[in-house]
Amino acid sequence: MDVTRIVTVMVIAFACTCGLDAATRPQIPFSNSIRVRLWVYSGSSDPSWRISQSSRFYRNISYMMSIPTQQPPTTLSRLGYNGFDVKMPGRRVTKIYAKSNPPLETLLLLTGRRYIEKDIFNYVLADIHGQNRG
Repeated sequence: MDVTRIVTVMVIAFACTCGLDAATRPQIPFSNSIRVRLWVYSGSSDPSWRISQSSRFYRNISYMMSIPTQQPPTTLSRLGYNGFDVKMPGRRVTKIYAKSNPPLETLLLLTGRRYIEKDIFNYVLADIHGQNRG
């Protein structure tokens, strides 16, 4: 098992044991939250959500966002999942391309679970981990 898979399994296990409903709260001051958008649709609005500073995921995402992400060989659009854009407080929007950082992509996806249709969530999770064919 490679390091990426081990870290991803650890991220998923942590998220499952901590619960996902605390990932966002409606009363979040927007200036202190992380804004996440999942690039998955071509003809309709992509799902987006916010993660508050009080979320148990905020610190982990902040840390993982500070580590340079390797850009994949091609960043051309493809059908389906293309990645995320993440807006950290006081920073520019950062693009996280599909399959460029599976542990971070998995964590971002998990924080948006309640904003993403179940089929889309499962499709993206499988795509991040190379389980989709096509």
